[in-house]
Amino acid sequence: MAPRAVRAKPEDNWTGYKGFIHQVLLENYLKMHPAPEDCEYYICGPPMMNAAVIKMLTDLGVEPENIMMDDFGG
Repeated sequence: MAPRAVRAKPEDNWTGYKGFIHQVLLENYLKMHPAPEDCEYYICGPPMMNAAVIKMLTDLGVEPENIMMDDFGG
């Protein structure tokens, strides 16, 4: 898996994933992972994105010590 964040305009005829990156990862990878709570996660981004990703991961049962973060702007 190699996630990529892309900002496309509707007129660009983008056919890849659309939406928030954490939701794309949840729907297309983490829901199918046998034990997402056993992985380490490294996230970086603005505070609102980090909060959304942390909530998603904790809802999956990931312990806080398995989530590392760089906060862009906070």
